[in-house]
Amino acid sequence: MEILPTFIIAVFLAVLSVPTFIAIRRARRGVQDFFVASGTLGKVAAAFAWITTCISAYGFIGLSIIAYTWGENWHLLDASYFAFTIVALMFLVAPRIWRAGRKFNCITAGDLLVHRVGGFNIPIRVLIVIMLILPLMFYMGIQFIAISAVASGCTGVPYHTWLAVFAIVTTIIIIAGGLRSIAYTDIVMGATFIALLVITLILLPIMFGPDFITKAATNPATSWIYDVSIPFQYALSYFIFASMPWAGTIPHLMINIFGWKDEKTVYSSAFSWGITAAIVYCIAPSILAAALANYWPTPPQVTVKEEIAAKFFAELISPEFSAVILLGIIGAALSTIMALSLTLAS
Repeated sequence: MEILPTFIIAVFLAVLSVPTFIAIRRARRGVQDFFVASGTLGKVAAAFAWITTCISAYGFIGLSIIAYTWGENWHLLDASYFAFTIVALMFLVAPRIWRAGRKFNCITAGDLLVHRVGGFNIPIRVLIVIMLILPLMFYMGIQFIAISAVASGCTGVPYHTWLAVFAIVTTIIIIAGGLRSIAYTDIVMGATFIALLVITLILLPIMFGPDFITKAATNPATSWIYDVSIPFQYALSYFIFASMPWAGTIPHLMINIFGWKDEKTVYSSAFSWGITAAIVYCIAPSILAAALANYWPTPPQVTVKEEIAAKFFAELISPEFSAVILLGIIGAALSTIMALSLTLAS
């Protein structure tokens, strides 16, 4: 076990108790405050809440590994639904959801759908539970897998130990203050993620040279990464049936939107998230995948593929600094997990 990397991650998780305590002090009684913070989240908390909820470990690490091991076209295809969602949420969905939620005092996605349908309260809520529990549990699961594998890769602590630790931390934060607690910890995790992402994207060209992407594309051992191998029909079907509906099937974002203070907050948060998501899902994975291809033309053997990123940073820099770099990924994934958990609880 690597003592210092383990200590760094443990300290980061302990720091999250500070915004959690502040959230407890500001909390009010009632279901509405627990699930949507009584609609009082301002621009800063709302922006970071949406950024960290939407930016996940899978988005950066997962898509980077997909580009590196499957090919760049698979990364871009998988990222397409995020790109479409950026446009849909920024200009079409979020403002309408916020106005309806504020007008009809909505707390959950079910509240909004019951209002839109005009009745059938119990059947609609049962249908929503059936429709959402499996996909949200799956989405939550891949976040836990990614960050537990990353933490295990840079600390040497067993994967299942980190899985249990992250599950306990997220449960405590959610129970302590609901959405308000999640949003306040999101400020810490979101700021950490953005700062460390910028550092990472600056370091890679310095360490591998400004032409490292060209090297990966022209190296016979790694040039296949940039081949187009997905049939057009498959890509079109994916875009129509996965990308386009995604904006309407993300109820964990609805709870965030219901918690925002005013409509200006909707637009500022959506804009902040749109810029961040474009970098994290579309640009950053391509950069990291090219760096991985330069470092390991053939992917190394690992238990879980996401461990590749942790081992890469640990060997390239140091286990200690890799733990610091990966804190942003861990924080973003924890936020997504907490938002999904709160939605399932609602």
